[in-house]
Amino acid sequence: MAQRRRGVVAGVAMLVLLAGVLVASPAYALRLRGVALSDSGIYVSLVVRVHQVAAGLVGNVRCIAGSAPCLFGRARVSVTFAPDGSFTGGLLSGNGRTQCAIAGVLAGGGLEGRYECLRNDGAGDVGSFQVTP
Repeated sequence: MAQRRRGVVAGVAMLVLLAGVLVASPAYALRLRGVALSDSGIYVSLVVRVHQVAAGLVGNVRCIAGSAPCLFGRARVSVTFAPDGSFTGGLLSGNGRTQCAIAGVLAGGGLEGRYECLRNDGAGDVGSFQVTP
């Protein structure tokens, strides 16, 4: 029972955090910037614009080349949150050629986690990401 209560409290805290951020700026409720760091050591920059839907976020991701080119330039993103503040989701590039699976947690007012991407020509990447307001 105590573990369930902690899960409910964490879920409520996550929704309060999201609601506070989302009420602050209505057009695109949340703009995050950060990086994706490949397990191979290369990185790209990310700009994420999302808004809340039910227990998740949907929006757009723009990738900016860093030490390597991006697998995609722009993509749609969708994530669903669990009561403990963790999330899972996916990205689909604007041209439909790249798909990514993502999972992570709320951290420092932003999101951090792991990704795995695959492009239809066989190119792919695995690594971690962090985006913050």
